Amino acid sequence: MTKRLVSLALAVLMLTAVALPAAVAGDEDYIDPRAGYYYVKTENGKGLNVRNHPGGGQVVGSLKYGTRIYVDTFTTPEWALITYKYDNGYGVGEYVAWVSTRYLTRKNPGKFVPSATAAPASKTAGTPVTLDAVNAIFRTAKKVDAPYTVVARPSRASGWVNLVVIIVVAIIMTVLVTFVELGERRIPLQIAKQTKGRRVYGGQNTRLTLKVVSVGVMPLIFAYSFLAFPSTIIQLVDPQANGGFTQWWLRNMSNGSWLYLLLSALLIIGFTYFYSSISFDPQKQADQLIMQGATIPGQRGRNMKNYLQTIVGRLNLFAALYLAVLSAVPSLITRGLNASVPFAASSILIAVSVALESIRTIQGEMSVRGIEMDVEKGGFM
Repeated sequence: MTKRLVSLALAVLMLTAVALPAAVAGDEDYIDPRAGYYYVKTENGKGLNVRNHPGGGQVVGSLKYGTRIYVDTFTTPEWALITYKYDNGYGVGEYVAWVSTRYLTRKNPGKFVPSATAAPASKTAGTPVTLDAVNAIFRTAKKVDAPYTVVARPSRASGWVNLVVIIVVAIIMTVLVTFVELGERRIPLQIAKQTKGRRVYGGQNTRLTLKVVSVGVMPLIFAYSFLAFPSTIIQLVDPQANGGFTQWWLRNMSNGSWLYLLLSALLIIGFTYFYSSISFDPQKQADQLIMQGATIPGQRGRNMKNYLQTIVGRLNLFAALYLAVLSAVPSLITRGLNASVPFAASSILIAVSVALESIRTIQGEMSVRGIEMDVEKGGFM
């Protein structure tokens, strides 16, 4: 139990060293990539151009000063993605479009008042959303009169609440991953006595150890790579994002959407079974045990193969569901808090596995040098 606590502590320290700086660090010129309601606030009171592509894209419309819009995501610190109704060459419809984040602000600018000097660009777009600001938005917003679609609501949580929730979730996930990584399925074995010459071998009881989650992080890597492949093809084939499939993919397959979470979960489950089938063969393992004269109590011959197949199938089912749920937690937290989460399930799995492997390596080196590692007594000697 003490060794598990030490492993957990090392994993939490590694995860905190990676995730916490990313959560609290920030630059006032960098816009936090989270969705929410914004207002158009230009320097001269004129409209804000809407483009079909960030950067040098074609202007497809304009938003009036003070227009309230919903930003789906921030593709770069300079460009925000929205849903806008315009003609993309194939017909009029609601497609993704981009606006400059320089002229977006969380606070309602009210009516434009000309001044002798132009007002500086708003710097509130990247600030955390406070509860008072959210309440002000709901009090002043009565009707949305613009060619876009509002599909979500802003977060009601403050920045400090978001930070606390993210840290708590990270610790809980680390604890869960640590205990699952240390989980084993131990199958008892009986080795028959064998006489070779004048010596007798075997005649002892041992066990076959199987990890509860033997696939590690590989199913997540395979699934995310598979989902990222269409985006790479789209950027090469349709860089202006004018095609119908491109518009649908950008709108429905963004990281955190329900369809993306569903497909990633299905892919993780499929790749878990695939990777397990090529890394461990129950039938081959049963044949090796039979050749060594080992048997499972109550199982012999073909029954031993079926028994191993059943055990591995149950472990694969648990591993597939466990990895699918674990991978969805950061995305669900992002949707619930309307804030970016600085870690993913794969990063936690890698951090925990590296910490546990480091402990095993240290224990092995100390054992080779004759140093006893007695953690329970508070020391290594």
